[in-house]
Amino acid sequence: MQPLHGIDTVLAAARILKDKADIEFLMVGGGKTLARAVQQAVDDGAHIAYRAWIPFDELPATIHASGVSLGGPFGNTPQAQHVITTKTYQILAAGEPVIVGASEATSEYLLDKQNALVVPQADARALARAITWAQAHPGEL
Repeated sequence: MQPLHGIDTVLAAARILKDKADIEFLMVGGGKTLARAVQQAVDDGAHIAYRAWIPFDELPATIHASGVSLGGPFGNTPQAQHVITTKTYQILAAGEPVIVGASEATSEYLLDKQNALVVPQADARALARAITWAQAHPGEL
C-alpha cells in the first residue's frame, strides 16, 4: 500500500464505525504491514476482514457484494491529488457505488452524490459519515 491510499484514514473510519456491527470493511493486499495494522484495528473493535489477494476473476463478485466500495485515494499526499485509482475505475466499471477522496483529479469527473460519494482526503470522520450515509440510502446510490 502506498501513502496515497490513506490506509490510516480507512482504519480510523473503521474504528469510528466499530459500534455498527452491520458495517464490515474488507481490506485486500498490502502484505504483512497492512495485516498487522488491520489486526490492531480489529483488536480495537473495528469490523474488518482481511485478504492478501483477490483473484481477478473474483473481483466483480466481491465488488457487487460490498454495497459500496472505497476507491480512494484518501492519503492527502501530493500524488493523491493527481490520480484516480485503478480500483475506482474497476468499481465504476462494475456499476457499483464508490467513495473517493476529493482531489484535483476527481473534481472534474466524480461528483458527490451524482456518480460517486466524495469526501475530503485524510478525514476519517467524513469517510465514516459517507459510509453510514451509503448504508442508509441504498436506493440513492
